[in-house]
Amino acid sequence: MILLHSDYVYIYLLQEGIQKALDEQMDTLVLKLQQFELEMEQMWKELETKLESLKEKENTMEIKEKRLEKEKEQLLADRDSLETEISQQELRICQKTENLKLTQDERSEHSRLQLELKQEIEHSRM
Repeated sequence: MILLHSDYVYIYLLQEGIQKALDEQMDTLVLKLQQFELEMEQMWKELETKLESLKEKENTMEIKEKRLEKEKEQLLADRDSLETEISQQELRICQKTENLKLTQDERSEHSRLQLELKQEIEHSRM
C-alpha cells in the first residue's frame, strides 16, 4: 500500500488534532488538580484552626476542672468545720439546758422551803 502526500498530510493533521485534544485534556486535568490542591489546602487550614480551637477549649476546661476541684475541697473543709462547730454548740446547749434544769430544780426547792417556812411560822403563831 502506497501512501500519498495527501495521506501523510491527513495523518499529520489527525495526529496534530489528537495531540491538541490531549494537550487540552492535560491542561484541564492540571487545572482541576490545582483547584483540588487549593481546596485541600483550605480544608487543611480549617482543620488546623479547629484543632487549635479545640486545644484551647480543652485547656480552658482543664483550668475550670482544677478550679472546681479546689472549690469542692474548700466546701468539704467548710462543711467539716461547720459540723464540728455545730457539735460544739449542741454540747454547749445541752450543758446550758442541764444548768437551767438544775436552776429550775433549785427554784422549786427554794419555793417549797419558803412555803414550808411560812407554814411553820404561821403554825408557831397559833
